[in-house]
Amino acid sequence: MVGFTALVTYFLQSSIRHKDRLRAHGLRTLGTVTGHETSSDAEGGITYCLLVQFTARNGRRYAGRSGWHRSPPPQAVGEEVALMYEASDPYGFRLETELTTTKNYFLLVLMWAGAAYYLGNS
Repeated sequence: MVGFTALVTYFLQSSIRHKDRLRAHGLRTLGTVTGHETSSDAEGGITYCLLVQFTARNGRRYAGRSGWHRSPPPQAVGEEVALMYEASDPYGFRLETELTTTKNYFLLVLMWAGAAYYLGNS
């Protein structure tokens, strides 16, 4: 349990650091929604992401996926979305609406509380 919690903590912290870097040093631009993608799990749950294209400051066009979400994206194909990217890694872009880290911190606290409970009852 503790090993799993440590692994999840590493990945959540990595995500938090990436978002912090984008907020501090990222370049802002507008992208265009080119499509939507869905994925389903074994229990029938569906997740959604946006397919986005944008032009970076270097003049090159980039395309990629936004983060995955449980609810359908409100943006339609052809709509513009605000995003941020690092000049050294434009493919690592994030929509500005995805730059909150509150959910990640909540998950960290929940995971460690679960691990502490597990250790206390073993």
